[in-house]
Amino acid sequence: MSKHLFDLLSREAELRASVENVSTYSELADLYEGKLPSRYDKYFPKQEANHIINMIRLAHDDLATQVGRIPDFVVNAQNQTAAEMKRASKLEKIAFSYLNGSRPTGRLFMWELAWWLLVGRAVAIVVPDTEKERPVYELRDPRTCYPGVRRRAGTRPIELSDLLFKYEIPSVEAERRGLAPRVDSEGNVSSETTIVEYLDETRWVVVSEGGTAKVAEHGLGTVPGVVFQAFAPNMYTGISQFNDQISIMVAISRIISQKLAFGDRIVYPIYWVKGHEGSVRLGPYQLNKLSPAGEMGSLQPTQTLQADRDIAMLERFSRILNRNPEMRQGEISSRSVYQASKTLETLAEAIDQVVGRYWDVVGTGMQQLTQIAFRMDEVLWGDVERSISGVMRGRKIIDSYVPSKDIAGRYDIQVNYGFGVGGYQGFLQNVQANAAGFVSRRRVMEEMPGVSDVDAELRTIELEQMDQVVIEQFKALAAQGQLDVLLWAELRDRMAKKGTPLVDVIREYNERIQKQAELALAQGGAEALTAPPPPEGLPGEEERPMRGLPPAALAGV
Repeated sequence: MSKHLFDLLSREAELRASVENVSTYSELADLYEGKLPSRYDKYFPKQEANHIINMIRLAHDDLATQVGRIPDFVVNAQNQTAAEMKRASKLEKIAFSYLNGSRPTGRLFMWELAWWLLVGRAVAIVVPDTEKERPVYELRDPRTCYPGVRRRAGTRPIELSDLLFKYEIPSVEAERRGLAPRVDSEGNVSSETTIVEYLDETRWVVVSEGGTAKVAEHGLGTVPGVVFQAFAPNMYTGISQFNDQISIMVAISRIISQKLAFGDRIVYPIYWVKGHEGSVRLGPYQLNKLSPAGEMGSLQPTQTLQADRDIAMLERFSRILNRNPEMRQGEISSRSVYQASKTLETLAEAIDQVVGRYWDVVGTGMQQLTQIAFRMDEVLWGDVERSISGVMRGRKIIDSYVPSKDIAGRYDIQVNYGFGVGGYQGFLQNVQANAAGFVSRRRVMEEMPGVSDVDAELRTIELEQMDQVVIEQFKALAAQGQLDVLLWAELRDRMAKKGTPLVDVIREYNERIQKQAELALAQGGAEALTAPPPPEGLPGEEERPMRGLPPAALAGV
């Protein structure tokens, strides 16, 4: 039965396979590792070096780093109550924890996802981790994925009916996973074993070529995976951002080879000899003996090759294709300034042309992936309490949650790159909108990286504002001569040395002043606080009130 299931799923994968798509992805993967497609071998004779330039690899890495940035997960609060704000914040932390615990983890997951997306397509699934009892994001090789599409928007899949994977793994790994390896006709175990995986809305099936099958019911009601795909107007697979670079790379490699050959001809020219009688080699040199009427000369190249100029032109074409806009193409003069005068706003808007287009694809796909993880977490481990730890928007977070209580069917989440456009543009727009009164301060802080707990940050700001009010009041008292400067200096030193909070310092200051007032009242009544010094005082001493607040304010009289 298992063998029949393997054959059935394997044939289905072959029917869905796009030979052109798989070959293109494989060519670009080989090219990234420094291997040109075989069809270009004719441009490089056997005796001629094949100069592989890392131009495409560096450009690919550069763009993948920009596209694969960590996005912002935002859950909109349904009302302005403290409990609802706290719940929305916890959902955001849960979403960040899923990404931090992905395979590969965090930033590397986003970078590799962007790398495959730039090739044309990326595939990620949500895997249940039975040991840690939590959902885990896992990247898959798109060359082994054959999705079943239920609905498309143009050529882009927006609703999957299933995901089908067919790939080979070492037989040792297959045995470790409890899957029977491939056995040849003579009974020998092969080094590689073919595995087929099938995921739909209810179950997960894994079958090996050796005839072993594993079936699990996940009961999510949705396919636990997402296909991220670049745009293609006429194909059901995305167009690669770097496929057009191969011919440019071959041209650059050929020009470099020609330039080296030209340099060899200058250093070691072709000599011609007339009336030659013999030669004597002396070390690395050779002395030629000519007849009385003999002649000798060299053949120089007929013209100088413009190799450097041609290489620079082709490299510019490559940067235009890979790292548009112009600000990312190395358009820098010798004085390290941009040749064209551009404002910061122009530079920020320019990055939208390429990176922003892929951010839209990544944001939508990560939103679907997070919703699947929410659903899996609640369905499979609804009553399990687990901790959250990691880095969220540049800050370390430590919290805990129970899926049935804190998620409770609430899967709506936004994944966006509003702050990241141009590095700062989105944030400036939010700040300007807040200054104009169009959005709240909370909304600006929620979309600002580096703030993991908006409620805690707002409370901190309010406390700082209250402290500032007290500081201003103390300044006013000092200006009126009603501040006990010596007492405040003593408390200020304690605050600096022991780290006493400002509120405690203020409280102790008031207590000390109150005690001074009570002591004065006990010794001579309220009149003693303002009575002039006795006649036997120091000669020339003027009458002066006691330092501190007015007696009426201190004594309550």
